Amino acid sequence: MFPLTLKQLPDLLGNAEAPQGLCVMGDVLITGAAIDSRAVRPGDLFFALPGERTDGHAHVAAALERGAVAAVVAREVSVGPAFVVPDPAAALARLGAWNRRRFAGPVVAVGGSHGKTTTRELIAATLHALGPGVRSRANFNNALGVPLTLCELGPSHRWAVVELGASRPSDLTELGGWARPTVAVLTGVGTAHVGTFGGPAALRAAKAELFATLQADGSAVVNGDDPGARSLAAEAGRPVLFAGTGPGCDVRLEPLPAPPGFLRFQRGETSFRLPGFAPHLVSLAACAVAAGEALGLTPESIRDGFAGFQPPPGRGTVTTVGGVTLIDDTYNAPPEGFFAAVDLLARWPVEPPGRRWLVCGGMKELGEEADRLHAELGRRIAAAGLDRAVFVGETGACVAIAAGLLPPIGLQFATAGAAAEAVLNEVRAGDVVLAKGCRSDRLERVVAALAERLERGRA
Repeated sequence: MFPLTLKQLPDLLGNAEAPQGLCVMGDVLITGAAIDSRAVRPGDLFFALPGERTDGHAHVAAALERGAVAAVVAREVSVGPAFVVPDPAAALARLGAWNRRRFAGPVVAVGGSHGKTTTRELIAATLHALGPGVRSRANFNNALGVPLTLCELGPSHRWAVVELGASRPSDLTELGGWARPTVAVLTGVGTAHVGTFGGPAALRAAKAELFATLQADGSAVVNGDDPGARSLAAEAGRPVLFAGTGPGCDVRLEPLPAPPGFLRFQRGETSFRLPGFAPHLVSLAACAVAAGEALGLTPESIRDGFAGFQPPPGRGTVTTVGGVTLIDDTYNAPPEGFFAAVDLLARWPVEPPGRRWLVCGGMKELGEEADRLHAELGRRIAAAGLDRAVFVGETGACVAIAAGLLPPIGLQFATAGAAAEAVLNEVRAGDVVLAKGCRSDRLERVVAALAERLERGRA
């Protein structure tokens, strides 16, 4: 964080009631921000927020014991120092925006219906050539995570990559207003969260908000291979760099043959290689190349950065254990990504007697589109010619009905644990298992159970 003392805090936060004794301790430096008392580092400012299971006010003492210099609270607490404000979450946003305004380096914002986290990691891998930087951690892409990321910026940093999530209109306007990006990357526009936006038209309008948050001299990068994203380019209000593999892309990557579990592609004379199984990853890599080139990086430098890239957990990671290929794509399930994953599994090269398995959860927050999209997924699974399709949970059951697959090909289970046992009892060397679903389906447990059992059998 940029230099900030406790005595500066009341003015910065607005309407903050300062603790007694501030004149004595006012020169104490704040070096970071935290909302989880377990994650507090010495010098942090702790924001007490209500949570799903607990209230941050109950953990102020623990945060102070871990080294927090003060807390920001909504009501009086018995320990201190504590600054009382009407809304600690809004105070955190003000602090993040304040810290961002003091940062002179480039900030890349990544938004879209799908592919945000992978694109964020690809861009961060390339920007390491500029020196140290900050990127969003885990799923820090909302009204709490974005300010926390911005609060990490300090004088030693040279760049930032901030992921911006959205589940309703005006989210990107708010988050982008805090981040003030110099480069905005739109990865795609699909049907993820369409239910919370209020329909496809409202979703499209909300995604276009990303461009309005760009700085006056900023660059807009759009996934040129995604029809939904490309159709929004006119909303940018400035020239757009289309990035992808198809014709009409300003930054175009040419896919090359690659072994299973890897992707290869070329730009000019420079060839690249990434771990991954989905061809759409090349389109996301093109967005990262475009962002890097907009900031002055060469293709060779970007290639070197890609060498350190690993897919984020649960987003298409491919491992082979005991002769079984495990594809973990369990973190989320936007419809377009789910359809593509099924098509890719159908084409995955398998040597007999190897088989293709799909462990299938459902898709969330689709509103009135849910029945139609789950039915479409079921039809695609039925047409894919898979050897086994294991459907998990209530939404998985909806897909199973549409697929119409009978045992032993189609199997249904209420829980991920039961599905894991069924797969473990039958899987064998040479098989390929793709697990795909939402976080709430807990399908990562299937992947973990398979990996553990297969590893144990190999020992």
